This record gives sequence, structure tokens and C-alpha cells, in this order.
Amino acid sequence: MNDSKIKSILEKLPFKKAVWLAPIIYFFHFLEEAVFGFYTFFGGNFTLIQFIIANSIIMSVYLILLVLFTLRPNRLNAFFVLTLIAAAQFFNAFYHLLWTIVFSKYCPGVVTGLLIYVPFFGLFMWIAYRDEYITKRSAVLIILLGATLMTLFEIRIFQLLILIVSTSVVVVANIIDYFKTKTKS
Repeated sequence: MNDSKIKSILEKLPFKKAVWLAPIIYFFHFLEEAVFGFYTFFGGNFTLIQFIIANSIIMSVYLILLVLFTLRPNRLNAFFVLTLIAAAQFFNAFYHLLWTIVFSKYCPGVVTGLLIYVPFFGLFMWIAYRDEYITKRSAVLIILLGATLMTLFEIRIFQLLILIVSTSVVVVANIIDYFKTKTKS
């Protein structure tokens, strides 16, 4: 496939479809981490089974957000989806790079993080902006919030809390938005 063909596909790809690539590329990142032992990188606090369970929970959050966005494709849900992608993919890639540098050894996940996560995040943001799901201001907020969430997620005691609270916020915000929209019509 040549560059012009890829460019043509990307120019026509709507954001509603593009975001479904996020869990697919997450899966490739997960495979790199699982095969090369990310779960043992910091001294073996995780078993492979615990690592798979933890990533399954994160994948479930992805799917919940994507289903909500598919059912209610609006700016609010696009914001939530992109914030998750910013945290779990874009900033995750830079954490893997940081750990590779700090520990002076390969941190499983750095390759897919830098080669897949970073360019796809840029693509998702561009398509969302093009399709008017985000503004320049909301893009900055997505990046700031994504960085904050990923940083907090690195603190073990916050991991499950962040997943529960963020999913709850999304669901509650959608319920409120649904009823506000319903009462207007």
C-alpha cells in the first residue's frame, strides 16, 4: 500500500470508526508487555495472570467508553475517549521510554508505545478535530488531564480507584446528558 492510498484512507476515516483502533493497538502493546515480561520489570510484583486481569479491566473501560461513544457520538464522549487514549496510550509510551532510560534496559512496551501509540494518538486527535468532536481548547485539556491520570495511575493505590471513578464519571455524565437532551426535545 503506497503513501497516497494510506493518506486517502485516513482523510476519509471518520472519528466514530477511527477510535475503534484504540483497543486493537492497546492489544498489540499488551502483547509486547506480556511476552517480554513487563509485569516483572519492577521486581516481579505481578504474576502473568494478575497482569492479564489488570489489562482486561483496562480493556473493559476502553470498551465501555467506546460503546457509549458509539451510542451517543457527541463531544462529551469524544472528550472522555480521547482522555483515556491520552493517558493509557500516549503518556504510557513516554513512561516506558523514561523507564528504559532510567534503568538503562529495555522496558517491555516501549517499542509499541513509541511506534504505535504516539502516532495513533496524533491521528486520533487530528481526526476528532477535523470531525469537530474537539476544539483546540479541549485538546489541550485532554492532554493535561491525560498526563495527570497517567501520572496518578503510576501510584499503585490509585490504579483501581482511577478506573472506577473515571468510568463512573463517564456513565453519570452520560445519564445527565441523556436526560438534558431528552427534556429539550
